[in-house]
Amino acid sequence: MKNLFYALILSVFLFSCSKHESVIVPRVLTETERFNSYQEGDALFIMKYGTEDRIKDDKNATGEFNIKFRDTTIFIQNSPSDPAAKTDKFTFAQYVNTQKTTILAQVAGKEGEIAPIYLINLNENKIDVISLSRPSTGAKDKEYTQGLMKVGKTGFVVNNDFFITNVNAKAYVLKRQNPEERIQGMYFNLSQDKQTLVFLTSNSLYQIHYATNQANTHVLPADKSTTSELAAIYIANNFKWVIENNIAFLKKIGGNSDKVVDISEFK
Repeated sequence: MKNLFYALILSVFLFSCSKHESVIVPRVLTETERFNSYQEGDALFIMKYGTEDRIKDDKNATGEFNIKFRDTTIFIQNSPSDPAAKTDKFTFAQYVNTQKTTILAQVAGKEGEIAPIYLINLNENKIDVISLSRPSTGAKDKEYTQGLMKVGKTGFVVNNDFFITNVNAKAYVLKRQNPEERIQGMYFNLSQDKQTLVFLTSNSLYQIHYATNQANTHVLPADKSTTSELAAIYIANNFKWVIENNIAFLKKIGGNSDKVVDISEFK
């Protein structure tokens, strides 16, 4: 009986030692950063939550996930003063660089709420967690805080405040139309060179060349911007992409009734 008791104690000890955890308080992204670091061999893993099953097809995976650095499970503690606020459960996790050293991840949140989104980056054998969150006082923040918006193969718009590229893990802080509030509009289109994001606000096209943070606003007629569908038709017949100084913006053309933008681009 004594031998059995010691065996049980030993097994519990070994099990607890094998479950390594790392609790990280995230820092906030305040300016454009590139996270495309190199790591010899795979070390940052997306796991099926609560298991040792590694996710191999992260772009199509669904469910809940853990993220591990080698054999250590990563916990994010969003509030530095509240240890109980830590979590290791994610509902979205995807590599955003070919080196597989940076993961874009969204934690599991309460139903009906947009859960926090982070970049988890491995650099020089250390894990860094970056919060993709900015304070905002916009009247329609709830409507336009939509979490992750996938933009083709190019990247992700995050809550109308950030753009994360999908190959080299570069994170851009988007220039706001009003410094005090996130962009009060819906993502609408991307330029052919994949450098300019277009948002449709209540009365205008707001465009950001995210690589340089140059912005352009074009006010739309009130009767042409009541719905996104109506705006798309108007833009398709009255705007074209114009490149000046290597920056593309949609510009209004005058006196030309020919369709200059394929409307399928806006669907």
